[in-house]
Amino acid sequence: MKTIILMLGALVMSGVIVGCGPAVGRAVGDTATTNGGANGGGDATANVHVDQQLGDFKKEQTQQIQTVEKDFRTEMKETQTLFSKQEEEFYRLKNVIDVLETELSVVKETPNTPAPGQPDMADFKAVIEHNEEADMELKVLHERIDSLEDQSQNIQSLLLSLDQRAEEIQSTVSYLSAEIDKANAAVEDAVQEVEGAVQESVYNTSADIDELRTDFQTQLDSIADHANSLSAGFDEINRDTEQLAKNLDSMLTEEPEYPISVDLQMAYREAKNIEDELELYHDVPCVGANNLRRCLDEITAGTAVYSHTADYEQLGVTFTDACLVKEKTNQIQDAYGTVVDIVDRPAYLALIDVDFISAVEWDILRYISNFEDRLGC
Repeated sequence: MKTIILMLGALVMSGVIVGCGPAVGRAVGDTATTNGGANGGGDATANVHVDQQLGDFKKEQTQQIQTVEKDFRTEMKETQTLFSKQEEEFYRLKNVIDVLETELSVVKETPNTPAPGQPDMADFKAVIEHNEEADMELKVLHERIDSLEDQSQNIQSLLLSLDQRAEEIQSTVSYLSAEIDKANAAVEDAVQEVEGAVQESVYNTSADIDELRTDFQTQLDSIADHANSLSAGFDEINRDTEQLAKNLDSMLTEEPEYPISVDLQMAYREAKNIEDELELYHDVPCVGANNLRRCLDEITAGTAVYSHTADYEQLGVTFTDACLVKEKTNQIQDAYGTVVDIVDRPAYLALIDVDFISAVEWDILRYISNFEDRLGC
């Protein structure tokens, strides 16, 4: 955008040079020629010089307007390319959901009781568990699709806004071009008037030049006002475009919230009613209903419990990802206090009472907090 404004500034300055220079020069030159008695040769030379500079100015003006339009069309093309990539991601996720739904329908159509020679009930329960995992994965993908649809609508709105801006720029550039053409015509008319005045009377030349200067100044002031207005418009468009780009980046990089059931949402609210100061800090990874549930699920996924008794110290457990389990446990304690200080920090008791944290998850948290040296991480 700054480049476009500099080009328009150069365009206005070239108008000043072409408009004022030849006209005033011709007026002074014609005066001297009249006094010297050689009007014929001087007029012809001046006409050729003015016509050549006016032609060069119009050519440069056309090139600069084309450059402005080309730069803006390039920005539009980049934004449309970004939208196409987002649309491809949308259809890719949709295809994944279609495949998962097909697999899920096949699993649901499997008979509830095994026929002779088919897997026993334990295998069937494993299929059911796989079915539930597929349901959860499908739900997450559906939410991602909804998020992408919202983002797609926002991107289309941004593109529409950019199209409107493009029309405004085209209209302003056309208007400025017309004003410059008017100024060129006024310059030519003024030069002809000065030539007639010089031939008619040398004494009126000074007054005609002053009038010509006034006309030139009026035209230049008008062009300068329009150029300033256009510059301010480009500044505003530049700010709006940068803000739109930031909003677009934010939408494309934003991750969806971890999905949890309505029952868990209500349970967390009930825990906050039981314990007023449930959360110690609000800017840590595992704080809040959705984030806490995500951290607990990641700990459970990285843990395999093969023996669970009333004494958590005798918990039979192995860790498939000990470092991740330790990291998530520490993040939970950053948000809700240490597990060993449960008397002073009864937040965990409230979460256990409303069944947000299960008995097994609570014993895993206590085991990790008290026996970090056994994790090997």
